[in-house]
Amino acid sequence: MLHKHFSDPAGTGVRQILLLTRNDIRSRYAGARLGALWSMALPLLTLLVLWYVYERGFGNPPVENVPYILWFTSAYLPWIFFSDLLTGGCRCLVDYSFLITRIPFQVPLLPLIRALSALFFHLLFLVILTGILAAAGLSGIYLMQLPLYVFLLFLLGLGLSLLLCVGTVCIRDLEAVLQGLLQLLFWASPVLWNPEAMEGGEIRRILSLNPLSFILEGYRDALLGRRWILERRDAAFAYLMLTGIVWTAGICLYRRVRPVLADRLH
Repeated sequence: MLHKHFSDPAGTGVRQILLLTRNDIRSRYAGARLGALWSMALPLLTLLVLWYVYERGFGNPPVENVPYILWFTSAYLPWIFFSDLLTGGCRCLVDYSFLITRIPFQVPLLPLIRALSALFFHLLFLVILTGILAAAGLSGIYLMQLPLYVFLLFLLGLGLSLLLCVGTVCIRDLEAVLQGLLQLLFWASPVLWNPEAMEGGEIRRILSLNPLSFILEGYRDALLGRRWILERRDAAFAYLMLTGIVWTAGICLYRRVRPVLADRLH
């Protein structure tokens, strides 16, 4: 089915990208009766367990006058999105090797297809969360900057996906290394813990070097109505610089590997 849409080398437009994105979403859950709903089941189950453990079990107090589970969820959703961007993008060249080895295809579009697939579910979760926050009276005018943070996270994740998918073709163990790094990065990111409540300015400064801290705190700023992105200009500039470096590295690696890419995928 896909071959006829890509028989023309110039036929990789928006329509084809959306077609592959739809097929990617369907193929993940092919044979499952609930289909793509499974992508929501695990995060929702995780949130349910954490709500019961932290609020019902440990009796965690609200954070910044926000129920802990909502404060946690506002950073957990972008973390899931970031993790999906990297893990899905890491394998995209291997999973879609038939598009590269049999027909002309723009390889950099494959990480974009996987990223759009992850974005679909991320936006669905955000709609649900913003509805809950609105019902609780916690959303406000700061919410208008949420699309900007979504775009910034998407941009960094897509750049890392390009870098990882090409790197995986060269080093097949990279996928396993990525899983370990994501575990470490999760605990080094302000998802479960509040950076403002930590004792010791030195520790906070070290953890603030994590580029995800800017995005996760930015999601909280937008969803929970805390501050504008212009109040964090230095952090935003550093994040954009890092994103530029990641994209430059990904493009350079792709150009270097492109001549032998099809051979490595056989």
